[in-house]
Amino acid sequence: MRAMIQVMHENNYHNLTFPSKEKELLILCYSLGVANTAKTEVEISTVHNDERLSALLSHQTVNLDELNFLMKRLDSFDQNPYAPIPPGIEGTVDFVDDIGTLHCNFDNGRSLGVIVGEDSFTVIKPEEEQGMNLTMR
Repeated sequence: MRAMIQVMHENNYHNLTFPSKEKELLILCYSLGVANTAKTEVEISTVHNDERLSALLSHQTVNLDELNFLMKRLDSFDQNPYAPIPPGIEGTVDFVDDIGTLHCNFDNGRSLGVIVGEDSFTVIKPEEEQGMNLTMR
């Protein structure tokens, strides 16, 4: 489930699709003039494309990280667990098993073993020494 949510902080409004990638959250926080920390709270003005979520969340103050986590979990329920990872989704390699399978945690909340030579992916050069990321093709 992806939802376009308008968030507000001190009369600054910004629309963002949730779940979001970390870079998108950084841009959101910058545009709202708030620090991007685990304690960052914003007010939800409205949810544009889901009446149930709008009724539940509108005019509520929420933790930004918790909102994004919740939306990732809701998004994962909408997916067929046997469907392939969509193209463009980024993931982080969690571990490599003894036969070389790359076990990855993807930005949409799913986890999957990626097989070199069988699955189509691109390795993303890490910005820092934090692990290896890849994008599904």
